Amino acid sequence: MSGRFSQDQALRAAREGRSFIMKGAGLTTLSAGVVQTGAGTFKAITVGSAAVVAGFMVHLHTISDSVILEIGCTANVDGTGDFVAMSPHIMIHTGDKRTGIPSAFVKLPVPMYLNYSATCKAVAVKLTCNDNDASVNFGVAGWLEDEGTLS
Repeated sequence: MSGRFSQDQALRAAREGRSFIMKGAGLTTLSAGVVQTGAGTFKAITVGSAAVVAGFMVHLHTISDSVILEIGCTANVDGTGDFVAMSPHIMIHTGDKRTGIPSAFVKLPVPMYLNYSATCKAVAVKLTCNDNDASVNFGVAGWLEDEGTLS
């Protein structure tokens, strides 16, 4: 899938109301590795559909902390159930002196295509921080497609 093809698909999906942004802000208490299930933090995939994830952002607010972000699927449409990571771990960290605001912005060269299945009923994000005081924002952008086609 070329970059131009992906961009055209994203624009078409946005015009047709099939695009989505999943986001969370000021999230804490993440040291155990938490799959996000709050409003707007996951995207359900319906039978006969697939989610295409084109990019994401993660931002760490606090000093001397680290965060690992993973994008994946959950077994339930509400973002709960077993989580299966579909991306590599994306890690950012801050030093003990806040000399800058670290963020990771990633536009995937080839979008992730996540088909509805028994183990993939929602796109979700798992965040793991070094301690519960770390504060994180994230965003994931994509769109929905009819399974097996790129409209």
